[in-house]
Formats: sequence, structure tokens, C-alpha cells
Amino acid sequence: MTRFIGNSFKITPLSLTGRVMEDENLSVISQLLNSRGFDSRSTPGAGWTCFQAAKDRESIDTSKNIESLNLPDGFEILPTTGVMDILDTRLRNKLSPRIYSELSNREKFVVRATDFVFFNLDKLYCLVSTTNSKTVDFLVTNFLTNFPFADQGFTVNKSPAEYNIPPDLILWLLYIYYEKDQKINSEMTIKDIVHVEGILRVPNSVQYCGESTPINLTELKYSIAKGRIFTKIELVLDINDNIFQFLVDKDGNVEFKPTQCTFYEDEHKDIKSLAKAINIYKVIIPSLKSIFNSCDVWFSSDRDRFIQKCANDCKSGL
Repeated sequence: MTRFIGNSFKITPLSLTGRVMEDENLSVISQLLNSRGFDSRSTPGAGWTCFQAAKDRESIDTSKNIESLNLPDGFEILPTTGVMDILDTRLRNKLSPRIYSELSNREKFVVRATDFVFFNLDKLYCLVSTTNSKTVDFLVTNFLTNFPFADQGFTVNKSPAEYNIPPDLILWLLYIYYEKDQKINSEMTIKDIVHVEGILRVPNSVQYCGESTPINLTELKYSIAKGRIFTKIELVLDINDNIFQFLVDKDGNVEFKPTQCTFYEDEHKDIKSLAKAINIYKVIIPSLKSIFNSCDVWFSSDRDRFIQKCANDCKSGL
């Protein structure tokens, strides 16, 4: 399972709805998490601990409370680590049944840790450190729809509409890159597009990768002309002189390396990395969607003109 303490982040956004709106705040979530703390003395077990880089049972600190954290801009988040004992199937397959039966529970299980970050905007959100759908389902079942969240009446939405990326938005970003001098608005510029992924009419995917993808891979215009659906895009954005490079898919899942983003520098590596991840979900994706949805000229005329221009470029050999 991936973590928010490494060099590469994989993130799936979730939203949580409480039985009453008053439950959707970080103080309530903190109380719930602390009520189900991970017990390192019991195996197998599952529970929550404070956000930490622990990798084995002996290094997990269960003495500290799970508490909220203020990012440099004053935004409050609640980072935490979910810990669970997983049966070591490789060990079981390597040993004879007799020898395996003689092992203690502590020897049969391995500890797995996953990071979660809760925060409030207009509602309660949770970022999970994975983009694997099976892992997300596992984590939701074992952590977010289990005690204590279910007892409190929370429900989980695994695909919040606020972060869904419609295929046409990716097409619009390509239009901005090709036709609008890469300027989204006065504060946001597309420096580069290094990955675009889509779906053919048959169930096959198509990918365009590498630096300056729109310039060097002319086949991309052919895909636009053919009306292919785009599902992923990796952008390099300049936002008020801060650089963000990240890949986002149609469900709002994000992959990025914190070192590729220059937003906020701090001596505390984890705070610096979390600030970058939160800013993508707090500011960048909502801003892109807002600008896109308000671009009336795109929907009324520019979209069709752009597709036709790409078709004409393909016919003329670009």
C-alpha cells in the first residue's frame, strides 16, 4: 500500500456524509479515530494511529493522539495512518502445514499501513493514499464503513462529483494549449502536457507520453478529430509562479511527485508534501472545473471549431 511519506503519491478522493452535518468536522473525526486506536499487543488487529512513517509493528507509536494539523496557509487537515495485520500468504506457502501450524499469530501476520487525510471544504473529504480500486474498496470496508464510522452513521462516496474530470475538460485543456497560448487565465498557465490517455471506440486504450506531448506527437490531433474520449492527463502548471506537475484521471485520482512541485517550501518534508497534495484538491482541480464550466464560448462554438481544425491539420499533414 502507498503512503504519504514517500517520493511519489497516489491519491483517491472520497467524500463522507454524516448522519447530521455537525458530525462532518475534524474534531468529531479525531474522536472517532482515537476511539479505535491500533492495539499493537493484539494480533491480528486493525485500527488508527497518528500520522507516522512506521513500517513495522515495533516502530508504530500508539501513545500519541490523532490530532489535526495546520498547514502553512492556515488550512486545517487531519492526517492519520490506518494499520492492519494482513495474513502473510507467502510465508504460509513456503512452509509445511505442520511447521506453519506451530507459528504464533504474530509470526503469521505482517503489518500494513495506509495514510488517510481528512479535511473540510463545503463538506468532509478524505484522501486515501492509493489509486487501486480494489485497495480503495478494501480500505473503505475495513476502515471507513466499519466501526466507528458506521456506528456514527457515516456513509462514503467513492467518486465525489466535485473531483470528477469530464472527458471534455481534458479536450478543453488541449485546446488551451494549442489555441490559447497555454493561458488558462491570468494566474494559471499550462507549461507542458506530458501524458494524455484515452479510449478508442473498441475497448483499447491509447497513450501519448513524453515531454511536450501535444507538440511532438501529432497523432494526438488525429485522436481529437476522431472524437476519442480522454481519461487521463498529466499537466505541468504554472500557478502564480508555483509549479505543479501531476496526473489526474476521470475520477479525480491524482498521481504526482512532491519534488516536481515548487509550492511552499518547509524544512518539514511531510508538511511540505501534504500542503502540495491538499492544494491540488483544495484549489487546482476546483479552479480548473470552475473555469471550464463557465467557458460559454467553448460549449457554443470553440469546441466544434477546435475539433474541425484538428481534422483539417491531419488532412494537410500538419
